[in-house]
Amino acid sequence: MNIFFFALIIILVNILIFINIHKIKSLIKIVDDPKNELRKIHKKPISSIGGVWLMFNFLIMYLISYNFFNINIFNEPIHNLKNFTSLWLGLSSLFIIGVYDDKYKIKTSLKSILLFFSIISVLLLDDDLILNTIHLSFMDISYSMGSLAFPFTLLSMLLFINAVNLYDGIDLQLGLYSLSVIGILIFLELTIYFLLPVLIFLIFFLILNHRKKIFLGDNGSYVLGFFFSYLFIKSYNSQIINYADEIFLIMILPGFDMLRIFFVRTVHKQNPFSPDQNHIHHLLLNDKKNNILQVNIITLFLGIFPFVISQMLQNNVIALFFFLIAYSFVILFRKKLIR
Repeated sequence: MNIFFFALIIILVNILIFINIHKIKSLIKIVDDPKNELRKIHKKPISSIGGVWLMFNFLIMYLISYNFFNINIFNEPIHNLKNFTSLWLGLSSLFIIGVYDDKYKIKTSLKSILLFFSIISVLLLDDDLILNTIHLSFMDISYSMGSLAFPFTLLSMLLFINAVNLYDGIDLQLGLYSLSVIGILIFLELTIYFLLPVLIFLIFFLILNHRKKIFLGDNGSYVLGFFFSYLFIKSYNSQIINYADEIFLIMILPGFDMLRIFFVRTVHKQNPFSPDQNHIHHLLLNDKKNNILQVNIITLFLGIFPFVISQMLQNNVIALFFFLIAYSFVILFRKKLIR
């Protein structure tokens, strides 16, 4: 089976899901109800089964690749994805946590503990996911993490997963960011077979998300956050991505915005994990004006801008500098940007 037939199967399955989404929503009752939550922008309950749909695509990829494919990814054949225990454990455990949170609203402390032990289990199963050495483009030496390798990897994955989850604040935003990440990974020559199920899902999902028919939910954002962090680390350890700061530039917008929010909340003596409307997408909505399309254009630009600059100038430090300027400009002059 070649990529054409693989893509055709995935597309046909997603078309069936797309045209039957109302039946699926009524069958799988996971709903984001804005009642009594002031931070919510939408006014009516909306289904949050994006992660369910995405996990179904992963299941199809597993079944097809198990039987037909024999191509290389991370120096292993894709038909051996059944051996990628860490991948499937991470996807399934974070998906379950997300579904339960969407359904019953887990306390932040309990949710953090569940995520913590889920990622620990993943790392214990897969030594190739450990960041043992840090290569920086602007340094002539590499840093060996030694005994800090495991906790550093754990912290990095947890921070990125939470950053992705927090970044899912308005329609289209996380979906478009995810599309840009896939585009970057394809540019870096990661195999399209592995990315195709997510890519096709995102295209159909964004149509429904734009129509306010469906959300990713925590079950979707956690799965995407883990999937991308897994790909980043595997690509880095397989030298598909050469430098750690290159990964940092790809994930900088949701990560940096999360750190800014945590800092602001801490300064104001608030719980760093307490929900609010101070994320960049909320600030750009300019009070009561609803310019979601414009906001998404700006945040999409901020998301891909540093990587593009780094590729053009071959200098990640300058790219980071330009990002900080652009991000600060958007925050300071946001009311003039959105009309």
